[in-house]
Amino acid sequence: MNANNGGLFGYLGANINWSNKFGEIRNLGVSGTVSGGANRGGIVARINFGTVENCYSNCSVTGSTNGTGGVAGYSGSDGSVIGCYNMGSVTGSGNVGGIVGQGYGVIENCYNMGNVKGTGSNIGGIVGNGSTITNCYSTGSVTGGTSVGGAVGKTSGTVIACYYLSDGSMTDSYAVALTADQMKLQSSYEGFDFETVWGIDEGINNGFPYLRSFVATEPVGEMTAQVTSEPVYDSESGSYKINVSADNGTSAAVTTNVFVATYDEDGRMTGVYMQALTGLEPGAAFDIPAEITAEQTAFEIKIICMGEDMIPDMSESVSYTLNGSSMQ
Repeated sequence: MNANNGGLFGYLGANINWSNKFGEIRNLGVSGTVSGGANRGGIVARINFGTVENCYSNCSVTGSTNGTGGVAGYSGSDGSVIGCYNMGSVTGSGNVGGIVGQGYGVIENCYNMGNVKGTGSNIGGIVGNGSTITNCYSTGSVTGGTSVGGAVGKTSGTVIACYYLSDGSMTDSYAVALTADQMKLQSSYEGFDFETVWGIDEGINNGFPYLRSFVATEPVGEMTAQVTSEPVYDSESGSYKINVSADNGTSAAVTTNVFVATYDEDGRMTGVYMQALTGLEPGAAFDIPAEITAEQTAFEIKIICMGEDMIPDMSESVSYTLNGSSMQ
């Protein structure tokens, strides 16, 4: 998706003839780029009345004015974002957040792994300017002008059981700072429901908590994948490329989605890429851009192969050490 109208959806819910009409967006995933002015989000620009639930965004979202979020740019007091996550970068002016830029409703059971950057005030890993935020966490870096938080930039409401990955420079007046090791321990997340909502496993989501609604409770296949070549710099695209071989575990061709993310030494995501493959043969190889910068000398690549229903079948981690810019 490449959008400059606010997101995949412009508005959710409306007031028609003095009556509030509520809308719902559920079970949806998007990837691509979103850019423009105010209220830019990977899923929806504005939530007026309604709920976004069980959705994820792998979009790079850029807004030139207020209200930029990984899932929603703006959410009113009758709007809710529940059980969602964001993997893409979010860049804006003021009121910038990894999940919601400016939100006066409910944000619950969400997480952000994308980097968040704002030039103005109210910048947060989960929400820039929010109201009710419960059971959320963020691992992305957060930078901005004033009122900057690892999870919450500013709120006049309540923040319950929210956490963020601290690199030593980020602070947050509302959420709890954790190290990378602490964020991979279930005991660190007081208030999280690890029975029905959240799960934690070193082999899933790079060891950070994941939402159970996106992961199969039972194995769904024997698909395996591995990196089969060293990263090679591609001057045309401006990123490194690696060769990945995937085996679907059957004798027939399948359709799958291959999600690749790179992480630095602290477990912070530095790049993300998803490619849909139709007719994937057993043992098929393909190239992917790894989005590795020349300055980053040590990183981990995690490959996740997903079926058509977006349920992860497996994951594989490979660590590399680059010799700086000499790779180019």
